[in-house]
Amino acid sequence: MNHALTLPRSVRTRGLAHSLSWLTLGLSLSLWAAGCGSAPEPLLGRRPEVLANLGENVLLPSYRTLQERTSAFDAALATYATSGLEADRDAARAAFLLMMETLMEVEMMTTGPLGSATLTPGGQDLFDEIYSWAVLPLSECGVDRFLAGTTFQDVSALDGRPLNVRGMGAIDYLLFTDTTDSACGATADIIVDGSWASISTDAAALAQRRAQMARALSTQVKQRVDALVAAWDPAFLLELQDPTRSGALYRTAQEGLNAVADALFVLDQITKDMRLGRPAGLAECTTTTCPELLETLHAGDNKARILHNLIGFRLVYTGGTGLGFDDLLVDVGAAEFSVTMLAHIDAAIAAVGQVDGTLAEALVSDLDDVRALHVALQLIVTDLKTTFLGTLSLDPPNRAGADND
Repeated sequence: MNHALTLPRSVRTRGLAHSLSWLTLGLSLSLWAAGCGSAPEPLLGRRPEVLANLGENVLLPSYRTLQERTSAFDAALATYATSGLEADRDAARAAFLLMMETLMEVEMMTTGPLGSATLTPGGQDLFDEIYSWAVLPLSECGVDRFLAGTTFQDVSALDGRPLNVRGMGAIDYLLFTDTTDSACGATADIIVDGSWASISTDAAALAQRRAQMARALSTQVKQRVDALVAAWDPAFLLELQDPTRSGALYRTAQEGLNAVADALFVLDQITKDMRLGRPAGLAECTTTTCPELLETLHAGDNKARILHNLIGFRLVYTGGTGLGFDDLLVDVGAAEFSVTMLAHIDAAIAAVGQVDGTLAEALVSDLDDVRALHVALQLIVTDLKTTFLGTLSLDPPNRAGADND
């Protein structure tokens, strides 16, 4: 369904939750039986059309946009790594921020190859390879250790390093850090043996060295994004276009929709809790606020990352200009809820625009609006965990938990 989005001017295994009704459980068992026998697919309606539209007109186009912006960033970073000029650095930073906007939208689309190899059907861990912050926080000291070595520009050497010194998080740190200090403590090997001192006496040379390592990381990220698009076009797209064919990954269109819906739960534990709740003092924080728990302390685009998570969520929910989950809700008699959930999504997008300045600044000067945004996100999460799942007979992933908090 086409719902125009006007932005405000200032702007990972599946299990049954306790909140599912016996009716939902019975429908889920019917789906299982249909996959094991020759009975026609239950709950059919327009589910195949919705699933196909999401694959053809939402997910794959978003991945292609990510590919385009990743390539543009890689090119801008290559220029800066060679020139060391401030203007080229600014261009590379701008390209990074633009690419991160798309990556945050795509984070709501971690279906198939982009998802976890152990938790997602068809998953290849590609999102975590691109950006691992939610599963393994960045080790800035680990990045500095690699930077102080002799293979800091070697893509193959980086391939052997753990996730927490690679990907977009490491690029964020390298590209937006201006200090000549290391993130490592005084007893770290690169401090004690003088390795860091040997590369940090010249600030301009250190900045260029950081850019050169960031370029190697960008090359690696680009390889992962290219692999994502190659995996989807055409092979994985067919899983959404024709899920009931012989040998298909999903046995029914309903299973395919469930896989797409699973990714929407990123909005709960990652967007709401990790990106916002922790720094705002609402989760895993023992003081009024915990700004040190912000996702990035360098690029400063924390608020934009929340906004683009919401934009990606909205795109999947509505199906863009085609059929989406909102249309399925109308089909099963939940038109009022369909409109209400969309209103909650749009209200949360507007709430991002009400937060003044950067999120780091707002934690000091606009905490009420930060926490109002958290409330707005909670309304969507509650919709998602309860009426959305139950009405459409979808099972929640384990990340959704068994309650509605």
